[in-house]
Amino acid sequence: MITVLQKGIFSPFVTALIEAACIVAYFGFLRCGELTVNTDFDASCNLCIEDITFEEDYAILHLKSSKTDPFRSGVNIHLFKNNTSLCPVKSLIRYLAVRRSRFSIACNSSPLFVMENGEALTRTFFINHVRSILEIIGLNPSNYNGHSFRIGAATSVA
Repeated sequence: MITVLQKGIFSPFVTALIEAACIVAYFGFLRCGELTVNTDFDASCNLCIEDITFEEDYAILHLKSSKTDPFRSGVNIHLFKNNTSLCPVKSLIRYLAVRRSRFSIACNSSPLFVMENGEALTRTFFINHVRSILEIIGLNPSNYNGHSFRIGAATSVA
């Protein structure tokens, strides 16, 4: 999927965005709603720039809330570097570089993932782009949804 994405089917910005979002979703076992917004961005519960911290061998993604966190205590997701083209740390660094070249990051409470118009990544935008890639590689996009990255990651480690 990432190989097809890197062939330039979308703009360089969207390519970096979707690649980072997919890889982070997979390696972080994330639900789609944990990295996208349904409608409006809310810095108190959606991912912000300040929610990512880079260390030498990993990045920490701080989820302020999730489906299994009713008290919004938050949880830190460790994304470890690896020596493959699917490294979550490298893909985040690439995306943030592309993002910074397009938009100045005015404050740390800005959305972590943004679309080309500067607005927070929506579930619809993300799912539609993933489904476009699935069609290109010959898979039925109706068999996949926003939960597929989490399920796929869990299946891989089982």
